[in-house]
Amino acid sequence: MSFTRVRNDDGRRLRSAFASIASGRLARFGGSERVRFRRQVLPGDRRDLHVDRGRVSARAGKGSGRASVDGETACECELLFVFADSA
Repeated sequence: MSFTRVRNDDGRRLRSAFASIASGRLARFGGSERVRFRRQVLPGDRRDLHVDRGRVSARAGKGSGRASVDGETACECELLFVFADSA
């Protein structure tokens, strides 16, 4: 399953994308690995975010993400997330 979101808005859209796969649980950011910055992103640039869900277990998951500006990759990484009960 993959999610494409436009503009990051401080991560709120990414969190909501991962929350939709959590079966009623809250997906929390757990970390990032293999982060590569490919180009500078300036104020006013439109960022296109593409996130692919990878392996998911009962307690955590892993995915990969890519941010691009005008079709050119600006950043790519692997994302880790953990599930918590929503209170």
